[in-house]
Amino acid sequence: MKKIFTILFALLVLTSMAQSATYYVNATTGNNANLGLSAGSAWKTITYASTMAAAADTVNVAAGTYNAALGEVFPIAVAGQNFVSTTTGMATIDASTAASHVISIGTASTILNGFTINNANSGYWPILVNAA
Repeated sequence: MKKIFTILFALLVLTSMAQSATYYVNATTGNNANLGLSAGSAWKTITYASTMAAAADTVNVAAGTYNAALGEVFPIAVAGQNFVSTTTGMATIDASTAASHVISIGTASTILNGFTINNANSGYWPILVNAA
């Protein structure tokens, strides 16, 4: 019984020590087949990063234009991640082909910082917040 308690305690400690991860996106040099763990192995799209990063993870987005031609799928659904433009205002999400919102936020703890959003469909707000 003591051995089981020790194992359970160790698992609890290890679980509580888990930290959020940091990932990278780069429209120019990125590739969604990469691991996304450094600027040199960045993912290509914010859409892909939003599906791979867990809640509370940080995604550093390099300067560039992120649009449907690059592979973005609108609305980009984010849920609890922190998306940060590494060069404020130079990471542009261009949704000129989007038929709806540009970003759909599903969790109140989501952060978007330093982005420029262009060409949002005039019939919609650029960002839809579904957070409770």
